[in-house]
Amino acid sequence: MKLGGIGSTRPTTSRSRSAASAASDNDGRAAAVRRVQDSVQVLGIPEEELTPKVRDALMGLMQEVEELRRNVSEIQKRLREAEHLADHDPLIPVLNRRAFVREIGRVVAMGKRYGDTAGIVYLDIDRFKEINDLHGHAAGDGVLKFVASQTAAHIRDTDIMGRLGGDEIAVLLAHTDEKNTQAKARELKALIGAEPFNYEGVAIPVSVSVGATSFGGEDNPDTALSRADARMYLDKKQMDEGGKGR
Repeated sequence: MKLGGIGSTRPTTSRSRSAASAASDNDGRAAAVRRVQDSVQVLGIPEEELTPKVRDALMGLMQEVEELRRNVSEIQKRLREAEHLADHDPLIPVLNRRAFVREIGRVVAMGKRYGDTAGIVYLDIDRFKEINDLHGHAAGDGVLKFVASQTAAHIRDTDIMGRLGGDEIAVLLAHTDEKNTQAKARELKALIGAEPFNYEGVAIPVSVSVGATSFGGEDNPDTALSRADARMYLDKKQMDEGGKGR
């Protein structure tokens, strides 16, 4: 009884699937024909000239066009991904040096046109080589991510971060002046140094040396960045001299 019952259902199931497949094919062809007819109306081909051969040729062309559209969409997606990789640091989610300098240039151009000023805060992680030597490069990467995360959490959405070197991060502050740029540098320095970075149960003290400057349309990206860099090294020198004094 069970075998007979199962056997008796197979032809029905097969016929059902065949019917469903045929219906699907018919629906697909009907949709294709409608697309051809729509295209014919756009192209201005008289209905009497729409022979089966012409219709088949148009359907083939439309399929090729659709395939080309998909290819173009995929290429555009890959280009966007390539542009993102070309502009961003591979370790932390910030711009690389080339892209960051380009953004400074854009702000300088805006300053020339509208008279706006902006600011740069340059941060350098203190004793970064020592951290790598004592705790390993994975710990050093963690410290870098920690500094980037702390910095990102205390700047505006309109501000831009970039990694300029192994242990150097910079922030481009939009629409600000010298006073506010210096204040932001002091704030970031205090926030980052307020708590250690915990790596596998080990508390690693973290501090940064900072340099800050405002700039406008009279500057260029290199001079603005160099000025902030020089002030950062002055801060680092003062920290090293203070450490030796102790």
